[in-house]
Amino acid sequence: MQVDPPALVVQVVKLPEVLRPDRWAEDTAARDLDVRRAIERLDRDEQFALFAFFYLDLPLEGAARVMGVPLSTAKSRIYRAVRRLRKDATLEEVLQG
Repeated sequence: MQVDPPALVVQVVKLPEVLRPDRWAEDTAARDLDVRRAIERLDRDEQFALFAFFYLDLPLEGAARVMGVPLSTAKSRIYRAVRRLRKDATLEEVLQG
């Protein structure tokens, strides 16, 4: 005697408009474009500081070495760039990653 497997019970939950997966790609793309435009408004030294510290994930000393500047200058450039992107950023928050 063959027994069929039990039927799976599936609940469907409707997500609010803001959580619709089909909108995530649009929202992410728009946010990425906003960030890219904001970074493009920074001067080249600030862009390079962000790239070295955040994208390459170098420690402060390594970022300073790559930028060819003293450690204090590297800190200043990174902090200044982040403050221009997000006005309420604190130095501790920025440098802690």
